Amino acid sequence: MITIVIPTRNEEGRIYDVVKGVRKHADEVIVVDDRSIDATTQAAKEAGAKVVTNEKRRGYIEAIKNWIPKG
Repeated sequence: MITIVIPTRNEEGRIYDVVKGVRKHADEVIVVDDRSIDATTQAAKEAGAKVVTNEKRRGYIEAIKNWIPKG
C-alpha cells in the first residue's frame, strides 16, 4: 500500500489538483492541514484525500513527523 502525506496550510487554490494528481500513484492520500483559514480542508476532501487537522499550528515539518511510521 502506498500512502502519500501532504502537509498544507492555506492552499485552497491548489490542493484539489495536487491531490487528484497524486491519487493516480497512491492507494491513499492524507492531507495534514496546519490550521488553514481558507477552504483547504474542504477542497482536499472533495479531491478524495483523508484530512487530519493539527490541533494547533505546528509547521510543515512537524506535520510530516507525525505521520512517519515509528518502529
